[in-house]
Amino acid sequence: MRLRTAATLLLLTMPAAGQNAPCDKVRALTQDPTTAAAHWGISVTTIEGTALCQINDAQLFRPASNAKLFTIAAALALLSPTRTFTTFTRADFKPGTVTLNGDLVLQGGGDAFLSERAMPYRKPGQRAADQAHVRNPLEDIADSIAASGLQHITGNIVGDDTLFPYEPLPGDWSVDDTIWGYGAPVSALTIDDNQMTLTVTPGPLAGSTGTVTLAPATPFYTVESTVTTSATKSQPEIAIERAPGSRILRVFGTVPLGAPYRQDVAIGDPAEFAALTLKALLEARGVMVDGQALSRHRPTTQSASFERQVNEPLPKLPRAPSGGQFTDVRCADECSRNAHHTSPTLLDDVTLTLKVSQNLHAELMLHQLGLAYGNDASTAQSCRVVRQFLLNAGIAKDDFFLNDGSGLSSHDLTTPRAITQLLTFAAAQPWFDAFKTALPVGGVDGSLSNRYAASTSPLAGKILAKTGTLGESRALSGYLTAASGRTLIFSILVDTHTPTTTADRSVMDRIAETIAAQN
Repeated sequence: MRLRTAATLLLLTMPAAGQNAPCDKVRALTQDPTTAAAHWGISVTTIEGTALCQINDAQLFRPASNAKLFTIAAALALLSPTRTFTTFTRADFKPGTVTLNGDLVLQGGGDAFLSERAMPYRKPGQRAADQAHVRNPLEDIADSIAASGLQHITGNIVGDDTLFPYEPLPGDWSVDDTIWGYGAPVSALTIDDNQMTLTVTPGPLAGSTGTVTLAPATPFYTVESTVTTSATKSQPEIAIERAPGSRILRVFGTVPLGAPYRQDVAIGDPAEFAALTLKALLEARGVMVDGQALSRHRPTTQSASFERQVNEPLPKLPRAPSGGQFTDVRCADECSRNAHHTSPTLLDDVTLTLKVSQNLHAELMLHQLGLAYGNDASTAQSCRVVRQFLLNAGIAKDDFFLNDGSGLSSHDLTTPRAITQLLTFAAAQPWFDAFKTALPVGGVDGSLSNRYAASTSPLAGKILAKTGTLGESRALSGYLTAASGRTLIFSILVDTHTPTTTADRSVMDRIAETIAAQN
């Protein structure tokens, strides 16, 4: 009797070349010399879930922004696409009151749209109407307060974000990310996506001093600038630094003639920033405020570890939202007599968040899930809700580990098959059309607008997928129309690719095109 070696057993378990020709072609692409050192994971199925190609599909990868697929599917299923959120004021005065003896509180409700943003990705008629009425909702609140007859506030303007525990940065977000707009802190009182636009304008001559401005112009940061102007056609070389917790932005480097440089920077305390903004708007309308603009936070009270909380079952988590569950009792009386703002629908936000991969909005959806179904709106309790939702959807418990709602945490992990299983589950839900339509379309919009162009790719307009990038990890998962005309589900994840290269993205696009062509 001949003994089989370990190498022989390995060969016996591997599919022979040609047994799955489409998958063989995909596997060959992962061995492209430019990306062979990277770690690839791929899962391809029919829309009903039948496996077509599996390459390392049971191994764990960082999903990057593909984590938003989990968060948003849970939000659509459990919060309802028509759900809205309210920001309102609280104060002890009635219409006609001239002096408020006390504080005016701006109470955050987790609204992601307390900003001057016009809603993108809406029908042309709706978009035109939105653009015609773009203004900061706090202006409407200030108008309402001034119109009530109030002329004097003896106390403070308080930005209150206590709806969620104060955990501005989810676990394992890189400190390098938290200065930028995409790493803005999470707050139940969010304003202007919790970011400001920093603009560096060159001086009139090479060698002259550049200027730095922030918009909105609310006085929150102190800028220390040593920017100089460089020759025309040179590249901007601008560095921006802010120590954790600091209110000083240090800006230095060079900016070329005639070419302003712009970058979004995070607002360190959004609740205080909102209070500062409302105070300025009230004073501009003749309402005198004696006090200051302050923030009010609520510290977390959960002492159990993150892992213990997340893994605690939620056996009564519903399969769909129940009628009337989300009446905002906190706002019912306050909003009937005080100034307030109601957000666009959750579906509007889902579309924006998926199309442009908006991190903060995904985190706010996550916390709303924790508020509705967990023991608290903490990050751990919110991730607990998403975890139970995914388990209920049939995804194996060891196929995903989530620490936030956006994928910015490098501790997030998932298998490719977990994503295709989620997308299969979604395809059978009543909210599927809304979910699929919200995904970026290849060669058309969102984060895929510059990929799969009609002039170069057969997948232009035929691939709807979520992108993801985090350090040396990249992801692409969604739906595509194959050459046969049938709809396929796919997830392509790559870890540890060579830094500062996009070769893996090019190979990823070729993989998607090969999947379509071979099926």
